[in-house]
Amino acid sequence: MKKVVRSLSLLLVLLTLLGAFATMISCGEDPVDPAPNNPDDPTPDVPNPDTPNTPVPDADGKATYTVSVKTIGGRPVPNLMFHIYKGDNLTSYSQTDANGIGTVKLVPANDYSIELSATSLEGYNVQDRYTFTGASANIVLTSSVIENSSLAGVSYKLGDIIRDFTVMTTDGTAFKLSDAFKNGKKAVLINFWFSTCSPCINEFPYMQSAYEQYKDSIEVIALNNYPTDKDTTIKDFKASMGLTFPVAKDYNGIGNAFGVNAYPTSIMIDRYGTICLIEVGGLTSEKPFVAAFEHFSAANYTQQLFNNIGELTPTEKPTVEMPSSEEIGSFLNGENFTATYAPETESSDAEYSWPFLTGTSSDGKNCVYPANSFKDASFATLHATVELDAGEALAIDWFSDTEIGVDILYILVDGKDIYRISGTSEAWATCYPYVATQAGTYKVSFIYLKDDTTDAETDRVLLSNFRTVAIGEIDAPTYIPREAATNPNANGFGFQNYITPIFSEIDGYYHVGTVDGPILLVNLMGTTQLSGDTSLNDLGYNGKLTDSLGDIYADLVEYCNYAINGTLYGFSPVTAELRTLLERAAKQIGFAPEAERDNLWLQACSYYDAYGTTEQLEDPVKGVAFFAAFETLESTDELVHNTVEYDGRVIMPRGLKYKFIPTRSGAYRIKSYSEEEVNGWIFDDKYEIIHTASIVDRPYGNNVVDTTNVTMLAYLEEGKTYYIDIAYYDIYAAGTFTFTVEYLAETYNHFHLASPAYFTYIESTTGSINETIAGGIDVVLHTDGYYHELRADGSVGSIVYADFTLSTGLFNKSIKAMIEGGGFNFTLTSTDQEVLAKLEELNNDKDACREYYRTLWGESYAEWAEIYHLEAVLAGETHGVGTNLTEAISLYLDDLLTADDAPELEGCVAVDAQLAWLLQQIMDKYTFEGVDHSWTKLCYYYKLLGPANA
Repeated sequence: MKKVVRSLSLLLVLLTLLGAFATMISCGEDPVDPAPNNPDDPTPDVPNPDTPNTPVPDADGKATYTVSVKTIGGRPVPNLMFHIYKGDNLTSYSQTDANGIGTVKLVPANDYSIELSATSLEGYNVQDRYTFTGASANIVLTSSVIENSSLAGVSYKLGDIIRDFTVMTTDGTAFKLSDAFKNGKKAVLINFWFSTCSPCINEFPYMQSAYEQYKDSIEVIALNNYPTDKDTTIKDFKASMGLTFPVAKDYNGIGNAFGVNAYPTSIMIDRYGTICLIEVGGLTSEKPFVAAFEHFSAANYTQQLFNNIGELTPTEKPTVEMPSSEEIGSFLNGENFTATYAPETESSDAEYSWPFLTGTSSDGKNCVYPANSFKDASFATLHATVELDAGEALAIDWFSDTEIGVDILYILVDGKDIYRISGTSEAWATCYPYVATQAGTYKVSFIYLKDDTTDAETDRVLLSNFRTVAIGEIDAPTYIPREAATNPNANGFGFQNYITPIFSEIDGYYHVGTVDGPILLVNLMGTTQLSGDTSLNDLGYNGKLTDSLGDIYADLVEYCNYAINGTLYGFSPVTAELRTLLERAAKQIGFAPEAERDNLWLQACSYYDAYGTTEQLEDPVKGVAFFAAFETLESTDELVHNTVEYDGRVIMPRGLKYKFIPTRSGAYRIKSYSEEEVNGWIFDDKYEIIHTASIVDRPYGNNVVDTTNVTMLAYLEEGKTYYIDIAYYDIYAAGTFTFTVEYLAETYNHFHLASPAYFTYIESTTGSINETIAGGIDVVLHTDGYYHELRADGSVGSIVYADFTLSTGLFNKSIKAMIEGGGFNFTLTSTDQEVLAKLEELNNDKDACREYYRTLWGESYAEWAEIYHLEAVLAGETHGVGTNLTEAISLYLDDLLTADDAPELEGCVAVDAQLAWLLQQIMDKYTFEGVDHSWTKLCYYYKLLGPANA
């Protein structure tokens, strides 16, 4: 069942056939237990063939020794290197297979030992050596959460042992991963989310419901690693959603270690500290959570790794049978139409295939419908065999009442032509699944896929009046796929007919027959007549597309990526470059008679015939590929909006491309207008990113920082090609927004953060240590006494200004607020300050202060009290190692610039040497110590957009 669900899920993005759509339209047996060594055996080095599990030599005097390695949870450990020693001498080595079993050939002896490769066993308890019992060794590795370890440089994958972490939850208690297991939890679900993520919001109620059922054995920790979600936002969100499991901000970079870039992402850690499940995307029913919690909390739990939570969801087998072919026909067939009907019997998942049943619609129409309504993660199949004459078209009426985009009816003809029907209909509609170009027998398959989500409406699609019509009767835009090579030769090699490819200089694609004919496509991700039962992508990935000119796949992979992201999954239009690559590939993998050699590449190609419309099928990689970018309109006297539409496809790398060629050189402002959060990028003509959107402007006056939209300011050159890419932050989001491109001036001084990037770790030139850098601009103390931007060409740019009254985003307080709060008193640590501030708030009542923290920290009070030096601070002892610089920094409050100087400068101060030193002290105190010029992260400067000499 899972195989069918995964395969059909890909079909959801396979075609965008406009008028034909609906409204949205390992185990191996264990080695035999070894017999124990006999200490009284007078000749231990001599094998005894009559003793079970005794090494038995073959003709060359060697015996087979078997090493089995499993985890304490019973999961085989594959691809593990092990070395065999006789005494201290290395004798042999091998590695385990998929079942955790490896073998070596050795001269029989009883003093061999085994050393496992510890580099791949982090988190496991590994002995220095293991011994054989007879001819085998059954090694069981225990594991647990890795304690006292850093996440620096960690990149988790499925099957790794997780490192311990502690986070402070919204209710002020510390959540420590290892403590959850010590307190009896059998597994921990880590969920990554953010407050405006719709799929996150939708799945939390189901997660909460399942948690309430299993909270005695399962823990959930919801981690927010979204930069703009503050602690208060997270706390309010938890309360509004009614969540009872721990919720915290991910300040530790746990999400980074997992490479989280899509939300929500859920990760299951089992009782042995193993990462056993990574689920990307929202879950919209309680069922998968319950299935996962039940599995991981089971008393007889056996460890397995799961690529998605669907593998844990139990599948229900059909409880009804399909009516006879005759009965199906009496309810489905139109006038003078004959077909033979059958259920699914050939698929390996046939036992899970539900049938179609007969009935009558509410308006009295005879119809058939899938029997798997309200059966999560299920599918129903009906196969029809029909006879068609050349020029005949199939037609069928349908009515849909399903959850849009999730529960879908697919129509396939000979396993190729795919339509989808989904959503809620207002009336019956007609689609045309196929138009025959030659007489023959055709197999039409109706497959209704019910996903693992909540149910909606009646949750079914009705089918009626299956019939044939003449081509002229097709009254809706219909696109039928055709092969570029047809009529196979009788000997099975080559084809009798090939289309004539015509190149169009207008769009840069090959077309069929004429420059205005259908776009010629190649299926890069699926089976073709050229590649057989595999795909060109798989052949290339496996190194089978290489010729004397080099690796064909190195250039083909870019087109594969476009094909994956396009509206026709797996298909790319054929460009001149792609044709050359296909011709090279065809010579490596194809065969045809001499007369057909020039056309061999066409065996990988197809196209779509259009019926019921004069419009050809739209370019499937429009906006996805740089060569198929949309055109961008530039604003002149009035703002001109470019429309961006996302249909729910997950496009990776992110977004649709818009081509822009400036009519004049200068500074441009590119701004989005969206109700949902977006990201933005600008690419050059080499497809390299030259600008990434980020919040770098300082708000002033009535300006408010818009965290939803992007504003990108960049200097662009006349006549040069650029690509603008603005995409929803949520990769699953669908909808429409606009953006504008506005010329500002030949040059423009942009008041810009001096160091907007994160701190960066780089490897030193010696390679022995890592160095932390602040990023941002280089600065130099100028002769005027102020720090300035030091440009790459050595020239000096703008003065650098420290922002005293607003937060630059690095701290949640301004410099002025930090002065008032004692932040520049370096006789205090940050924790000292926090305790003393709370003590002052409580009128210096030490007992009340203790009680406050006892309530805040809960069971972790002792641990956090030690971290905060609570008793010492209450006793008057502080822990800072510097002096009180409050007076020195306060002097600069008299130098704050005003709006009369410039609106954007209000509340800022030009940075001199003394101020730079003071700011560096606060950075050393609260961020990374000793990072050169990290104080610039608290500053702005005028970034010149345009030539310095303009």
